[in-house]
Amino acid sequence: MPSTATSKARGKHNKKKTLSCSCSKTKSLTRVVTLSRCQHPVCFKCLSKTCADALTNATLAACSKCSKEIALDQVEIVLSRSEFAMYAARRLKEDSPRTHCASCIAMKDVCQLKVAPCGHHYCRSCLLRMCRLALADRALVPLRCCKKELPHDYVRESLLGAADYAKYQKLMAEKDWKVSDLTSDAEYTATVKAMGAKQCPGCGIGVQRDFGCVHMTCPNGHQFCYTCLQFWGSCNCPLIPESELRAILGE
Repeated sequence: MPSTATSKARGKHNKKKTLSCSCSKTKSLTRVVTLSRCQHPVCFKCLSKTCADALTNATLAACSKCSKEIALDQVEIVLSRSEFAMYAARRLKEDSPRTHCASCIAMKDVCQLKVAPCGHHYCRSCLLRMCRLALADRALVPLRCCKKELPHDYVRESLLGAADYAKYQKLMAEKDWKVSDLTSDAEYTATVKAMGAKQCPGCGIGVQRDFGCVHMTCPNGHQFCYTCLQFWGSCNCPLIPESELRAILGE
């Protein structure tokens, strides 16, 4: 007959290690998962139910004790391959940054919105509406937000019809850039000056002269004198400035 001491030692050796799950039931360590983000133990049955409920209710699987989100690799343990693919896809969408359209206030994924130079975002529907309003009222041309002009690419993408975009370009060409109240135009003028260039008198685009005569043609086809910024043929400025001519002649 074994001694009492031997029996106690054998019983202690055979005793299984356990942990209490969040469901208040004691489980064997082999049937418990320790959540990596909060270190709370949870049994496989509870983990399975939590993840299945999250999938059904379109929510994120979270620890029942502290509400911290359960890591994806631990969600994957208890869901089927197709279920986990659905959960992971929705989780990725939840991670996508979202913000609201400055016009209609609808919440959208950032990738679905166009960002204006001032930082505001606009959805496609609102950009199209703004473009159509501008075509009907030249005072709204160019499109702007916070006194900063919206990129022409946004207008071209919104106005799918070539005729509509051509009309917008015509309205832009007829606009007197010298009386613009846009902050973006003032910033552009300052940048052109800082580069040592000048603005075309016809459209305001920056043009820089390196050498040669003062007869300039801007990318939009306007011809002007670089010295006095009058349209070409309406001034009597020398073809080459006198100081430059002297340098060329070595005087």
